[in-house]
Amino acid sequence: MPLPTLDLVILRPFLYDETACASYLFGCKTHSQFAVVDPHVDLVDDYIALAEREGIPIVAVFDTHLQADHVSGLPRLVEGTGATAYLPQGAGVDFPHHALRDGELVRLGHPIAASTVWQILHDAGIGPAPRRTGPTWKQFLTAQARGILAADFVHVDNVLLHRLYALVVIEHGTRRVHLAGITAHPDGAWTTQAARNLLMDLGQRTASVKFLIRDRAGQFTMSFDAVFTAEGIKILASPPQAPRANAICERIIGSLRRELLGACSSPIDKMLSMRRQ
Repeated sequence: MPLPTLDLVILRPFLYDETACASYLFGCKTHSQFAVVDPHVDLVDDYIALAEREGIPIVAVFDTHLQADHVSGLPRLVEGTGATAYLPQGAGVDFPHHALRDGELVRLGHPIAASTVWQILHDAGIGPAPRRTGPTWKQFLTAQARGILAADFVHVDNVLLHRLYALVVIEHGTRRVHLAGITAHPDGAWTTQAARNLLMDLGQRTASVKFLIRDRAGQFTMSFDAVFTAEGIKILASPPQAPRANAICERIIGSLRRELLGACSSPIDKMLSMRRQ
C-alpha cells in the first residue's frame, strides 16, 4: 500500500492557553480519517470545524491525560462526531470506549512503521519535543523527595502455586516502605481501599505529601487517584514501559525479590520442575 505524501498529511496542534493543555488533530486526506489526541472541552468546536473544512471525518478520539487538571472534551467530541473513544485500560469511566493496553497500536488505515513516522515528521521539519525550561526528572525527584510517594505491585507464587500481589509504597525522602496490602485479586476496588488505608496509616504526615508516582497498570483506576487528589496529592503517571521513571520503587522491589522472596522461590521451582517431568 503506498504511503501518503507530506502534502496529504495533516498534523495540527491546539493549545489551550489558560491551562497550557496541548491537543492534536492528525490524519491524512488519502484515507479520509482524522484522530484527535487529548481534546479540551473548550476546543471541541475547533476540532469539528477543521474536520468539516477538510471534508474528513473524525473517527478516533484519544485521551491520555486523565489527571484532574485537564477538562476533557472526549465525551462531547465523541457525541458530536460518532468517533470511537480510546482510553487507557482501567480508566474507570462509565461511557462506551475502547480500553487501550500498554503498547497497543491503533491503526488509522495505514500499516506504518515507527521509522516511517519519524521520516514523515523529519521531512516536515517537525523535530523532537524541545527540552522544557524546568528541571529534569532526576532534579525534580531530588528537590521534592520529602513530598513524594511511589507505588507499585510485586508478586510472588506461594507453595500452593497461587500468585499473590502486594502493593508497595515507598517514601522517597526517608526510603520508608509501606506494605499497603496483599491480595490474590488486585482489582480497582481493592487498590482504592488499600490507598485509603495507607493514608490513614500516614496520619498527619499526609499533609507533607505532594506527589504520588505510579505506573499505568489497570489496577490504578481513577477512583484510586481520587483518594490522593482529595488530599491535595498530585498523581504522576510514569510513561508506558518506562520503569526508570519510578526507579526508587523498582529498586526496592528488586531488593525484595533478591533478598526476601528469592529464598521462597526454591521450593516453588522444585515443584514446577517435578510437574514438568
